[in-house]
Amino acid sequence: MRSWCFLLLLTIPLAALVLAAGSMPVLSLGNVTQPARVADDFDAIKVGDRIRVTLRRGGKYEGEVVEKVGQIISVKHRFGTARIDRSDVLEWERFKTISEQFDERAEQCKTAEEWCDLGDWATEQAENSLAEQAWRKATELDPSNKRARDALGEVLHEGKWMPLEEAMRAQGKESYGGEWLTPEQIEARQEEESTAMRKESLKGRDAYIEELKGRPWAEMEPIITPHYVIYCNSTEDNARYYSDVMESLYRAYDKVFKEEFWPRKFKKFARSEVYIHANHQQFMDWTGNGPGIGGFYNMLRQDVTAYHGSFGTTGSTEEVLAHEGTHQFEGMIFKSLPSLPIWFVEGLAVYFGDGSEISRRKIGINEIPRDRLVGLKQAIEDGNYCDIRK
Repeated sequence: MRSWCFLLLLTIPLAALVLAAGSMPVLSLGNVTQPARVADDFDAIKVGDRIRVTLRRGGKYEGEVVEKVGQIISVKHRFGTARIDRSDVLEWERFKTISEQFDERAEQCKTAEEWCDLGDWATEQAENSLAEQAWRKATELDPSNKRARDALGEVLHEGKWMPLEEAMRAQGKESYGGEWLTPEQIEARQEEESTAMRKESLKGRDAYIEELKGRPWAEMEPIITPHYVIYCNSTEDNARYYSDVMESLYRAYDKVFKEEFWPRKFKKFARSEVYIHANHQQFMDWTGNGPGIGGFYNMLRQDVTAYHGSFGTTGSTEEVLAHEGTHQFEGMIFKSLPSLPIWFVEGLAVYFGDGSEISRRKIGINEIPRDRLVGLKQAIEDGNYCDIRK
């Protein structure tokens, strides 16, 4: 917290925040309070009191009164010390800390099970040290109490209770993969795992090489969907995946350009064609494009060409298909894309391509195209951008 002013905005009592595992603050509901007292009872506050103060302008402080000078008290809380003037107080109340409640409950504990119950309660309050005290008390009354020993993580070894880790080490065992094993067992397990990893690595490599190699175009059968003909010479699985992606994209386009308002007057074929090459090199060899091109839309044939794999540092085949597929869809609606403003033509393509979360079943629009923002910022700084007012 950078200033005490920020603390005034908190509505959760500060002393009710305790740190759990991982240093994450969690809300403790264990404080017991006495009836709230109004500001007129301010004189009853004493140094050493643990109080919760509600301020007139909103917010609360909770902690121990460490100083009282005239009409001003200083309350020490978990994040510092706050000085509070009487005129700022709406009401206040005393409360008991978790430790104080623990002591009161402990006075009622007579059996090992009651001490275990108290240990569970302390655990719920994220007070692990108090919980351990309770379980230790339980073992004093019943040394073999399983509930307490389990909570403490202890086992009986050679007539002595000790932490599980210590008992296992006494038997020459070490923790490995969630099990306690001897050094010989660990060595054998590691050898098995290494062998399995090598096999899996080779298997994955072979599959990857086969995927990049692709299939001969002459042996490849196109996949026909309701709106597309997909020519993909990567693996059959990839071809089916991309055919699903294109249909998913079509549904997204159709939601924006509803056919009743945007008829496909300039659609040349019953189904739009999409060509997806198995790798980037094949794409470049086939199309004659350089390494900076991830895909394109041919306005004359109204088809899209792309390749399987990543594009640039963050681009993907799905994003390229979404971008170029937008142009393909635009080509069915508008007679001449070059006659339209480039911010409109490309803006829609970026909206669907770079600003979407794409899967084979659903397209999530409105993602932030951060890579595009970098380019836009540079264009604005250079004065090299398209003004939509023109």
